[in-house]
Amino acid sequence: VAIIFERFDFDGIGTLNKRQCTRMFRSMLKQRRKELGGRSQEVEVSFTTVEEKGYTVDKELGRGGQGVMYLASKRESSHPYCIKFFPKADQNDDDLEDIINEFALMKKLKNEHVPQTYDVFQDSSFYYLVNEPYFGGDFTKLATRAHDQGISMSEAWWRHLFWQCLDGLRYLHSNAIMHCDVKEGNVMLAEGDSYESPRVVLIDFGLCESFSATTNGASGTPGYIPPETWETEWWYPRGDVFSMGIMFFQLMVGQVPTDDNSVMG
Repeated sequence: VAIIFERFDFDGIGTLNKRQCTRMFRSMLKQRRKELGGRSQEVEVSFTTVEEKGYTVDKELGRGGQGVMYLASKRESSHPYCIKFFPKADQNDDDLEDIINEFALMKKLKNEHVPQTYDVFQDSSFYYLVNEPYFGGDFTKLATRAHDQGISMSEAWWRHLFWQCLDGLRYLHSNAIMHCDVKEGNVMLAEGDSYESPRVVLIDFGLCESFSATTNGASGTPGYIPPETWETEWWYPRGDVFSMGIMFFQLMVGQVPTDDNSVMG
């Protein structure tokens, strides 16, 4: 309880106001309901095919540890879609639970800096997760691509990008969710045709945790994990801010701060 209390103490003063108390107890009740009854939100995973859903796969976008992502179009829709194919042969019950939980979480989040998720379904060979596609690439090659487009990477340009990152994080924290793996590879630009005024989207919520979660462990990416998480194996909302600060530093100087102070943070 002390850990959960500290997560909701946004002001860092050791006490919670009425609004913070209400949010903490609501989050704890949801977490307890999930622990007692399985999934906090029952999701129907319909048995159908990509074609029956009206999608046409256009091309491969990329491959990850669990599956392959494809760009797709849909009948009677002008919007593109990203469909993640998860092979059933490579999945177990826990993997399915993770897919469904990610869908249930992302479906309820509505913010321009958080991925939009539309559908989840299955056939005899795959589970499918349908999301909004992003074409601007992640932050690992942000400066290179901006330079190639002739963008003036001024202080105002960087400030606009960083503000969007922090606003997305603010939205997650306002919904009592910690990302737990903020880094360049998990921040993307929505569009790739212009870097002049791009929209930032935080992605990959596979390690995210509720403020009321009682599981511990130093999950995340070494180099971005905050010191208190290494020491206590607990994540706090301020840890996301630390990780984002490391990312900002990395983007500015091209290096992660080191323990021996050869590169200062």
